[in-house]
Amino acid sequence: MLRRTSSGLCTFLWIVSAAGCAQPPSQELDMAAARVEVARASEAALFAAELLASAEAALAEARRLAEEEKAYRSAILVAGEAVERADEAFRQSTRTKRVVTIKLRHCLGELQGLISIARSRGATPEELAPFELRYQGVRTLGESGDLLAAIAEAEAFKPELLLFEQRFRETKSARGP
Repeated sequence: MLRRTSSGLCTFLWIVSAAGCAQPPSQELDMAAARVEVARASEAALFAAELLASAEAALAEARRLAEEEKAYRSAILVAGEAVERADEAFRQSTRTKRVVTIKLRHCLGELQGLISIARSRGATPEELAPFELRYQGVRTLGESGDLLAAIAEAEAFKPELLLFEQRFRETKSARGP
């Protein structure tokens, strides 16, 4: 909370100090554009799309106010809004990406566990090969940074692997310990 308040206070002070200028707010627009780029680089388009779109819209409006209307004070205020929205998009994207990464690790652990159980209950290497290959595909997607596709693939794959593992659970219980 303190961090958000101090960030807002800094932005406010920056806006107030710049508001008295009668020249184009080039620095303010450049700063807002840089913060929007940082948000984009954090994959905000994927993990915080609405906030990023709002920051981009505010930046575009600030540029329009400065260039077309020569309303420099208004442009500075709107550029400050763009900075705040871009910063929030960055924070949300970072948090969401962290949660998705944890979820993917959990899914991979479950899949690996099911493969191991099937192996321990008598699944042959030939029977396991397609599942291990698909598991590696999910891992590769995650390692390449395509986290959402990796999770989608893992979640689509898990029911098939559960059925496969269940088959060996039933076979082993029919044979006894």
